Amino acid sequence: MYSAMADLARLTGDVALREACERLWANTTRKQMYITGGIGATHLGEAFTFDYDLPNDTVYAETCASIGLIFWARRMLRLEAKSEYADVMERALFNNVLGSMSRDGKHFFYVNPMEVWPEASAKNPDRHHVKVVRQKWFGCSCCPPNVARLLSSLNDYIYDTDEDGKQVYVHLFIGSEFGFEAVNNAVTLKQQSALPWSGQVKFNLSLQNKTDSASFTLLLRIPSWFQSGEPLLKVNGQQQQYSKEKGYAKVERAWNEGDTVEWVLPVETHFIAAHPNMRSNAGKVAIQRGPLVYCVEETDHDELISSLLVNPASEWAERAVPDQLGGYVMLEHNGAGINLPSLWQNDDLYRQQSRMETKPVAIKAIPYYLWGNREPGEMNVWLKQNS
Repeated sequence: MYSAMADLARLTGDVALREACERLWANTTRKQMYITGGIGATHLGEAFTFDYDLPNDTVYAETCASIGLIFWARRMLRLEAKSEYADVMERALFNNVLGSMSRDGKHFFYVNPMEVWPEASAKNPDRHHVKVVRQKWFGCSCCPPNVARLLSSLNDYIYDTDEDGKQVYVHLFIGSEFGFEAVNNAVTLKQQSALPWSGQVKFNLSLQNKTDSASFTLLLRIPSWFQSGEPLLKVNGQQQQYSKEKGYAKVERAWNEGDTVEWVLPVETHFIAAHPNMRSNAGKVAIQRGPLVYCVEETDHDELISSLLVNPASEWAERAVPDQLGGYVMLEHNGAGINLPSLWQNDDLYRQQSRMETKPVAIKAIPYYLWGNREPGEMNVWLKQNS
């Protein structure tokens, strides 16, 4: 519905409808959205509840809802080319939507949780909707075909041009080719991207009329996850200065056959904190590397996932794992774990405690979209901090 509203606002010039779309967008993405781009806090009515109510364990975050969010973001980009719309599009695509499908492409999640406790999913009626493993199919199976539809139409989300071919936007950094009519030539833009693992993006230009130039402005999105100064832009191997416009790097020039553009966005690992009003994540942090949100799984640890503690002052080591799960970057951290055996030596449900006893634990994190592809077990996105 919001996608249609945005389309109508653009096609009819309805200012009030456009402002309504902008208000709804702001509330949805700044007060109702999970870090993975999931939306929908409760399975009761598959709905929002109230601002900042984003439980991790009873979450709904339906796959279709994130696909709808991507549809809506795309329409908002057509209303106004602002990087925040493409940022959300990327977040939902790379995390919630990709995470909904297994590596074999044959099993799916309807619900995309931030936290999984298998016993609770099996025995607590309020958590039956939170699955530990992806399902082969569903009685009401909207999510798998929606994933297929989105991925097969991904070409429509990467680029934009204005009507006269004077401006070309790159919203997503995904290997692709894009043809368009510039003012005085037909252009093919070929993108090679190393994201999400490294931030090297390269564009090669070819022109239909190779002896003439093509004049247009190239606008490259500056992702919200990039916080290390200014991205590096090179044209034909030479560093290029650029201006900024609504979150995009802007380069205006006459382009020639064979020109190359390099867009360098170093991918780094960061701890992410949630808004203080998000009660479910008080005292916790998540891990994000580039556009990818990470999580921890039981299969990588001997400790209870719920007992793990991270130290935000300590960095994560990055290790390439090329021979598992299609290849990915694992993050490793010298964290801690609550020393449970020494605390609970009998069957007491509660005990007095003067201080929390901990022990060193090597914590391993994998991209969220890959969770649930190995042994079933606990999973967590948000981790407690070691004070």
